[in-house]
Formats: sequence, structure tokens, C-alpha cells
Amino acid sequence: MKKILFVALVSLVLMLGCIGGSEDKGQEVKTEYKEITVYTGQTFEVVVQAESPQTGYDWDFEISDNSVVEYWDHSETECSVGQSSCKETFVFHALEQGTTEIWMMYHIPIASGTIIEEEKITVHVQ
Repeated sequence: MKKILFVALVSLVLMLGCIGGSEDKGQEVKTEYKEITVYTGQTFEVVVQAESPQTGYDWDFEISDNSVVEYWDHSETECSVGQSSCKETFVFHALEQGTTEIWMMYHIPIASGTIIEEEKITVHVQ
């Protein structure tokens, strides 16, 4: 009887392993690469498409070198009822000559590893 119970338990574990056996790689991340050149003292905008805020997704960013470029402002275009996408505008200011990268991420802020779209922008400041 113990042998039958052991075999049944092992079979159940193996079945459960097959059900969840494939690694969840999540959604494929859409990545765009851009390169721009601006001048010291100039402001520039990064405009991104976003879904309605009710989805929980939001755009965020990281700047690799804050001594070259700094964040100034952010605005959203209001989504009208039935409109599936909106625009978000991020304004940056070029501080000094150099090169930096801005990594824009479209994700759910409270959940890690849920980036579904990203833009990597190389900024050359002259």
C-alpha cells in the first residue's frame, strides 16, 4: 500500500511539473533605438505612445549621465472615451557637452519584470 501511495505521489509531482514545466518568458519587449544631437542649453522632447492610464502601465525613464542631460517636465495628452492610445511627452534639458543615454520603459511600476516596450535614446550634446 505504501508503495502504491509513493508511486501515485511521484506521478502527481511529475504531472504538475509538466503542466508548469515551460519557463514563462513573459511578453516580448519591443525595443527602439534612437540617436539625437542637441546643443548645450537646448531642451528637447521625447514623445511616446501610451495606452489609457486605467491599464496600469506607465512610462518611466533612466538617464545614464545626469551631468549631461536632466529631466525637466512631463505631460500627458488626455485620452478621450474610446481612444485606445494617448501620447506622453517628456522634456529634457541639455546641460553640458557629452553623450548620455535615456532609457524609456513602458511597464507596470509596482510589478518587476513587466517591461513591454522600451526606447533607448543616445543623446549627443554639443
